[in-house]
Amino acid sequence: MRTKKWTVRVFAQLLDMACCNGRIEYQRLCEQSATPKQQRLDLLTFKMDIAIALIKAETAPRSKRLREAEVDSDEEEAQASATKRGKVTALPPDDVRYNMTGHFPEHQKLGSHNRCGNPGCSGKSRVKCLKCGIFLCLQNRNCVMDFHTR
Repeated sequence: MRTKKWTVRVFAQLLDMACCNGRIEYQRLCEQSATPKQQRLDLLTFKMDIAIALIKAETAPRSKRLREAEVDSDEEEAQASATKRGKVTALPPDDVRYNMTGHFPEHQKLGSHNRCGNPGCSGKSRVKCLKCGIFLCLQNRNCVMDFHTR
């Protein structure tokens, strides 16, 4: 990190040290539970999972101006995606998926529907989880509840 402010450097070092200590604890738990080494996370993947979990944990409400700009950009994306195939959405990490906060279903426009992201369901849905960004069935089956509980 390139900065001259010592407080920023110290804070970055403390965050890095906390991540490394967390990984050491993770390795101890993996050894106790006899997890094979191929299934253990390396340091970079471990830090990325922490970052994703912190980003998706809880955010402050956005201002009205930002939400209006998002609606405009969402309309443009919907028009562009009508002719192209969408990307495959990756499942969120388990700690974000099962934390039971902020998972609200949102109905999408008529033109946008996608396959249900719940494993074992092959239906199509227009309902998307706001936090996870995954389409889930809500009409015939309650995949929203099934997806977010263990």
